[in-house]
Amino acid sequence: MKISHKPAEIYPKLDWWTDMTDPNHVIQLDWNNQNNQWWNEQCANVVEVFGLPGNRFYYKPYPTHMTFTFKSLRDADLCRVLLSESL
Repeated sequence: MKISHKPAEIYPKLDWWTDMTDPNHVIQLDWNNQNNQWWNEQCANVVEVFGLPGNRFYYKPYPTHMTFTFKSLRDADLCRVLLSESL
């Protein structure tokens, strides 16, 4: 008697920075033809408050904007306040 097994459907667990199910954790900062000095200041502000990317947030640049994805909603809200003049 031959038994055939159906392959298990195991989906990879989404990491918190790739899980976009809650858009409240994602902050989008548009390029808006800003100069390098302005971008250096914005990124330095985020790094000064939240540390280097990896533990509390992750960033990803796109052709028209940059996104900051935060692990906690509290940090995302704090970043919105920090970058409120730029959003």
